[in-house]
Amino acid sequence: MQSHSFQEPVDSRLRIHVSADADEIKRELVSSPSSALVAGDALAKIARYLLESMRERTLYGDPIPVLILRGGLLMLEPFKRTFASTRLGLLAPVRDKRSGLVKIDFSSVPIVAGARYILLDVIVATGAAMITSLSHISDALSGVAHEVEVATPFLSKVGLRRLLEQHQGVTVNCIWHAEELDDSGRMRGPGFDVGDCALGHFGAYLNGSK
Repeated sequence: MQSHSFQEPVDSRLRIHVSADADEIKRELVSSPSSALVAGDALAKIARYLLESMRERTLYGDPIPVLILRGGLLMLEPFKRTFASTRLGLLAPVRDKRSGLVKIDFSSVPIVAGARYILLDVIVATGAAMITSLSHISDALSGVAHEVEVATPFLSKVGLRRLLEQHQGVTVNCIWHAEELDDSGRMRGPGFDVGDCALGHFGAYLNGSK
């Protein structure tokens, strides 16, 4: 994984929030195996460093968080501690087993004219889930004045490029912006599923989808 966070003039739509504290937590997380709950707590701390830096750099007012399930669940409590928002949106993207394409299986997002929506996920790897989520928000709020940002601590080079290519009006916030992917499209380094960390369990799940 990217060894440390650093500033780089990649694109004006990318905001890199360098954090030595988050770098240290990341190194410990990657080097030392831990339970899902411990890993989840570490990822939530990292998320808080990102969100607090966002608040310090930008006047947000009352932004609406939109959790991208499952990993986005880890960012809810840090978001509530950092911002005053009382609203909450949920999106559940899933990959279709036949086509391989990502679709939104469940959506519940408040419609508020003039609002700033911040889509939250701990990791953006290929970008497929986040791109689909952004498209869903854009279509659902067509004709409603709004702004959209993405907040994700871990961002791959591939995911960043695809996000900026397909959603030119979005602002992307991250701590690490140059993560690499393996041949299967998974981010190199973590060795665990962030969604499992969000639910506190490494193991089998009862899953269902339309």
